[in-house]
Amino acid sequence: MSGAARVVMTRDDDSDVGLAARAELANRLGARLFLSIHANASISPQHAGAETFFLSLRGGERRHRALLERENRGQSAPEVEFDSALDEMLARLEADAAHRESQRLAVRLNNELARGSTHRARRVMQAPFIVLRHASMAAALVEVGFLTHPEQCRELSTPEHRRDIATRLAAAVIAHLDSENSSRSPSVANALTAEDGGGN
Repeated sequence: MSGAARVVMTRDDDSDVGLAARAELANRLGARLFLSIHANASISPQHAGAETFFLSLRGGERRHRALLERENRGQSAPEVEFDSALDEMLARLEADAAHRESQRLAVRLNNELARGSTHRARRVMQAPFIVLRHASMAAALVEVGFLTHPEQCRELSTPEHRRDIATRLAAAVIAHLDSENSSRSPSVANALTAEDGGGN
């Protein structure tokens, strides 16, 4: 990347990292953003294009039920207990601010993936992904394409195409940080935690 952000990956091989552990790493490092990267699948071989999500605490759209089950692995997020009403109020204010920023991040990611792609990027959506719910900062989940679409699967198998996706995601992140930091204190560090979901 350009040096504007420090990237920390949750893993650099095919090992499995729990959903909560992925976001907890970002929380522990005090990351500015959390990005979960996956490859999609569908019962229809015609479905193609990138999909970008930010957190919803509701059930999500019916057509994403299989995706949610696959990505959440049947897990549910535990309820958070607070020491006082003030702690709960402050936590909710922080969560609301992170949620609004998550939507802006998801839109930027989706728009960047749509540029120059042979497959139309699908719309930005909300869904209750466990991995996003554990993140305390702005977070988005990106499905970079459908492995069940023959042409897109071939594209995703090439290093050149994956490098192009990574470049586009990085460009969206840098643009987002530049925009958001203009309204933040200069002392805020531009830390970034990313996750290579590997389709899991």
